[in-house]
Amino acid sequence: MRPVFKSDEIPQSEGWGILCFLALIEFISYLILFANEGDIFPSLSIELLALLVKIPVYSTILVFCAIRFGRIDRLELVPNRRDALILLAALMIEFWVFGLLVGPERFKTPLHESIKDLSTGQYYIAILAIVVFIPLGEEIVFRRYFLEIQRQHYSTGISILLTATAGTLFHFEWSWPPLLWHFYQEAFLSSVYVKSRLGASVLVHAFINALVLFLSR
Repeated sequence: MRPVFKSDEIPQSEGWGILCFLALIEFISYLILFANEGDIFPSLSIELLALLVKIPVYSTILVFCAIRFGRIDRLELVPNRRDALILLAALMIEFWVFGLLVGPERFKTPLHESIKDLSTGQYYIAILAIVVFIPLGEEIVFRRYFLEIQRQHYSTGISILLTATAGTLFHFEWSWPPLLWHFYQEAFLSSVYVKSRLGASVLVHAFINALVLFLSR
């Protein structure tokens, strides 16, 4: 196992504590946002604000994790040659799954529909948040910290299942098709991370989000 933390062993409860802390911060942020809808940033749509609020939320939890567990080496975000092969294979699998098994009609969600109604400037800001900031934040929290803490206590397979379950619940979609879809993606991203580096799973996550946006246009 790669040495990823500054301490030898971290209690499993701290992994779940990270996610509870993340959920609490996000919940409070949304309460403030929707209680003051249109008053805080009147020029921005509520759909865009709901996306942008994730940036300070994840930034807060990442600072906490860096202090508590140790900072991430920047080299982890740079795929090497071996990672590039895994990354290429992962992107091909995702493109095949999206294009042939799922189909673009499955992505007509309220979120994507609301994003399409944004002004040009706000639309590109939303794209930046969805394709860059959110994949980076989620991969660091769920893969680099939560998954690695689970791997200190369980096998890699069990750790991937736990991470996939946690990541699925954080998408807050309770009907079966979306739940199964998010579970598959979370497990797939965790597998990519385990076989390569953090940078590879970030790029695959960004590719998935970009492809969903493209197919839902």
